[in-house]
Amino acid sequence: MKKVLVGLLAGLAMSVVGFLLNFVFAWIFPAFQAIYNNTDIFLPMAGGRGLLFFVYPFALGIGLAFLYEMLNKKAKQPFAFAGVYFFISAVPAFFINVGSFNLPVMMVVTWTIMSYINGLVAGLLFRKMLK
Repeated sequence: MKKVLVGLLAGLAMSVVGFLLNFVFAWIFPAFQAIYNNTDIFLPMAGGRGLLFFVYPFALGIGLAFLYEMLNKKAKQPFAFAGVYFFISAVPAFFINVGSFNLPVMMVVTWTIMSYINGLVAGLLFRKMLK
């Protein structure tokens, strides 16, 4: 039960960091906002399935909490944990997104960077709370 609660807390932390990073990347790359608002590419956030986007970090947080425990002492350092998560999840997602969607590569690169940072945020939180 503790892993689930800490995973939910990690999901909240990853959501906050993700929103902040999205603002930073939207400032650096202003054209991204028009792409995010294009309902031919992304579902609208107002109601319906678009809201499932907000469930993702919490499900990810719970999953990563269990992964953190399974990795035992091998990757309990936050940077190592983030690296494991990055190579298991973010790198393959980068290739599938670049290969499957007509999105700017730089947009997918920012998502990949955000994935590593989210893994680091989760790893830091887990190190403090899952002893």
